[in-house]
Amino acid sequence: MRWNVTLPAGRRLLIVAWMPLLSSCSTMPCAPAMPMPPPLPPAVCQAVCPPVPELTDGGLDSLRRWSFDLLTLYHDCRRLHAACTDAIAPERHEP
Repeated sequence: MRWNVTLPAGRRLLIVAWMPLLSSCSTMPCAPAMPMPPPLPPAVCQAVCPPVPELTDGGLDSLRRWSFDLLTLYHDCRRLHAACTDAIAPERHEP
C-alpha cells in the first residue's frame, strides 16, 4: 500500500512554492557585519632607536667616523619608521 497520496502536480506545486522561501534564507546575513579591529603594530615598532653617539674628539678621523655612524643610525631608524608606518596604515604612502 502506498502512503504518499499527493498527486504529482501537487508535489510540484509544493516544491515550487517552497524553493523561494528556502533560497531567500540563504542570502540573508544571520548577523550584522562587525567592523574589524585595527591590526596591532609589529613588535619592531616598539623598539627604541639607539641614542645619538657623542663626538668625543675634534680630530678629522673621529669626525668622519662619527658622521658615518650618525648617518647609518639615521637611515636604520628611517627604514624602521617607514616599515612601522606601512604596517599601521598601509593605505597611506609617503611620496
